[in-house]
Order: sequence, then C-alpha cells, then structure tokens
Amino acid sequence: MKLSLLFSGQGAQYVGMGKTLYAEYSIVKDLWDKANKILGFNLSEIAFNGTIKKLSETKICQLALYVHGFSLYKLLEINFLKKNKNIDINSIIGMSLGELTGLAVSEVYSFEDGLKIVEKRGELMQDICERTHGSMASIIGANIEDIKDLCLELDIDISNINYSEQVVVSGINSQIKIFIEKSKNINCKKIIPLNVHGAYHSRLMKPASKIFKEFLNNIFFNKPKKNIIFNVNAFNITNINDIKDALVKQIYSTVLWEKSIKKTLKEGTEFFIELGPRKIIQSIVNKINPSVKIYSIDTDKDFIELNKLLC
Repeated sequence: MKLSLLFSGQGAQYVGMGKTLYAEYSIVKDLWDKANKILGFNLSEIAFNGTIKKLSETKICQLALYVHGFSLYKLLEINFLKKNKNIDINSIIGMSLGELTGLAVSEVYSFEDGLKIVEKRGELMQDICERTHGSMASIIGANIEDIKDLCLELDIDISNINYSEQVVVSGINSQIKIFIEKSKNINCKKIIPLNVHGAYHSRLMKPASKIFKEFLNNIFFNKPKKNIIFNVNAFNITNINDIKDALVKQIYSTVLWEKSIKKTLKEGTEFFIELGPRKIIQSIVNKINPSVKIYSIDTDKDFIELNKLLC
C-alpha cells in the first residue's frame, strides 16, 4: 500500500497540542525538551499551557508545529509503520511550514538543524509582518481567473490554491479590505478574512528571502530519503541546491496544494495520513477528491483508531 504523509502549516495550532503525548511517550518528551534547550526558552510550556495569542505569534507557532509534527511522525514510525511492512511512503507534502517538517522526516537535515531553520524563518517572517501590516482572505466558490484579475487590479497575490473552490489571497490590509468589498462582483459563494498576523506567501515576504537564503547556505543538507513534493511547483526535487531555492521561494510564492495532492494521487498514493492539529488538511483533501482515504493524527487516540482501521 502506498501512503502519502501530510504535515500541517500555520493556523492549525491550538493550546495543548502535544501535551498528552509529552506526558505519555519518552520520545516525544525528549524532542520537546531538546527543542527547549536549543532555543533557550520553554516552547513546550507555551504550546501546552500558554495563551493562543502567544502561541499564534509567527516565530512561536512555526516552531511548535514543527516539533509537534515531527513528534507525531516518530510515534507513527514506531506504532504503525514498523508494524506494517506492506506500507510504503510514496510521498511527503507539507503545507507551508509543514514542508520544513517533512524535510526533517525525509532526513534532508537533522531535527536540530530543522529547528534552527524554522526559528530563523519564523523570526524573519514575523519581522516583516510587523513592518508591513498585511492580511489574508479565503475565497470560496469564485472563478480563479476572476480572482487573478482582481488581484492584478489591486496589486495583491494569491497565496494558496487549496482546491478549485478555495483560493487564499494576501496583501496589505487596505487592499485586502477593498478585495473583500469587490469580491461580491466576482460571484464568490463566501469570503472569509483570516485571523493571521501578516500576508504570508506574498511579495511582501520577499525581503526575507535573501537573508534566509544566506542562512540556508550554512546548513548541511542531504538528498531526501523520501519523495518530497514541493509547494512552489508541485514537483519532486532531489538536488540539494534546488531544495534550498524552493524553500526560499516558498516564503513569497503561491502554495500549490491541490496540484501537489493530484500529483501524488497520479503517482499511486492510495491513502493519506495527516500529521498535525485539527484535521484542517483532511477537510481540504476531501474537497479535492471526496473518495480518497485520509486519516488525521494528533493525539494518542488517533493512533489507536488508525490501527483499528488499517491493520
């Protein structure tokens, strides 16, 4: 059986994620404790017992999701993959920040180096968020060509194409407000302003790319041991320099989620496992292909249910 692993991105977080796993599994405790030591502050305390406002800060949120997602994979490996030798990982796809988690799982870099990369990425993106005052909105049911035309008119960007009926746009606050007002003219079913701190995956993020590129050049990368489908082009990339370029471009480029999911299905994926909070990815994948099998893992109870369903 061919499996694709999916890792969550920013926006999926909630206070308490990973807390029970930390208490029950030494491997999870070790990862969070290691992260706390490397970072020099108590990330686990913020994730487990802090406020959602603090946890949702870009520089905190990305780190917490990275550690949580990687921890879930290690538990999946022990509790499921090693017990089911007939299952092969066909591909890994991460949504935005989740791509960095997927690269650590594929051993492109160590957990520790991945943590440092995520820390730098989060700091750079938060700095730009605080200076540019951007925002985002999700559009349901509009024609994508109409969305593109309106983005061009208002000088904003498409940040995500989640599926054909859901597109996310990013830009400065004033232009996003105008977009929301004008969206009634493109016959969209619904438009939702997103509760985010900036215009992710837009040109506003581009100033971070040069610094991030220089930072990545000092990190040792291996060739992926598992197939990674990248956000920026929905392709599998194996060349190390091209992987670094893709991570840099991802900060300000559109996340091609629907295209990535369709690619892995075309390549033989039979089912998906989402590793991350709140089943956000599961709902999107079900929109792309309602008949596909997808299971979401966030707590120990989810592992028990997965084994009942697939073993």
